[in-house]
Amino acid sequence: MQWLLVKYAKMHPGQIDRIYGLEWYPSLAEGKSIFSKIPFSFGDLLYAASILFLCYSLIKQLPKGWKGIKTLVSNGLAIGAILHLFFLISWGFNYYKTPLAQKLEVPLQYSKEELSKTLEYWIAQSNALHQQLETADSLPVAIPLDQKRIIGLLQSDETQPNYVKNSLWSLPLTYMGYAGYLNPFTGEAQVNCLLPTLSMITTIAHEMAHQKGFAPEQEANYWAFKNTTTHPNLYIRYAGATFALRYCYGALYRMDKEMAQKLQKNIRPGILRDFEIIADFWKKHQNPLMPYFENFYDQYLKSQGQEAGIVSYSLVVAFIIKETENQLLKPIENQ
Repeated sequence: MQWLLVKYAKMHPGQIDRIYGLEWYPSLAEGKSIFSKIPFSFGDLLYAASILFLCYSLIKQLPKGWKGIKTLVSNGLAIGAILHLFFLISWGFNYYKTPLAQKLEVPLQYSKEELSKTLEYWIAQSNALHQQLETADSLPVAIPLDQKRIIGLLQSDETQPNYVKNSLWSLPLTYMGYAGYLNPFTGEAQVNCLLPTLSMITTIAHEMAHQKGFAPEQEANYWAFKNTTTHPNLYIRYAGATFALRYCYGALYRMDKEMAQKLQKNIRPGILRDFEIIADFWKKHQNPLMPYFENFYDQYLKSQGQEAGIVSYSLVVAFIIKETENQLLKPIENQ
């Protein structure tokens, strides 16, 4: 029945927009705000309890042989079905809304010229912001914002409950290669508190987008890009500009390595140093299991209709190009 429900949702995104996106989900999200009153990550504790329960069940049932295995399988399927239904109702139906690219008329295909022009724009924006925040062009920007302040700055509605929280499992998340995630059952946005501040800003913005019902990764990235690059705080805006720069540079590098390397010479050394700090953070925690966690997440995204899997994060480049073209078409006095 759930499989049929998902098939129906995929075929009727307009109804999902109206019934779930505009009616059900906002009410559900408001109800989940009760978890904002808990100072720690309640969702992380639920996951820990689930793992302990699974271990307990294995210890209890496996010694019973085939009978125990049948009990584990039948109970596991039943619990899995209930959790899957709860996932869909709680948050998962957001995957089946009308794609944002379709609503905004964003073409997902773009030319090398469009991409290089966009990259040049964000290099210029990043350079200008870096110069305002750090007079020495060779130094990274020291961002004097803690996580609580960043969350407060990114919240568009001061009355909105704040349930962006540090993950209790930040160190394991780091070794798994994850910057953060949304708990679909409690609505809590879990952020890896070990991240470099520059990366933490866009991660928080990304997870806030998931809380608002932007399920696909490219859409959450677009919301993070918009929310940070238009922010009045220069440090937040710098994080957004360099976020756009990195994605556009990566896309151009894959398309034309020589052109990308040529444009890289225009980036202030301090910005490159900021990127090195983020790269060094992940490199420091690399381990043999990381590719398996990456593959698991890739398969999860594909199972939710994101055909590009983990690559879907980089599909934000099409949105950035469209947004940048709109910006460049504005009269100079309004920029």
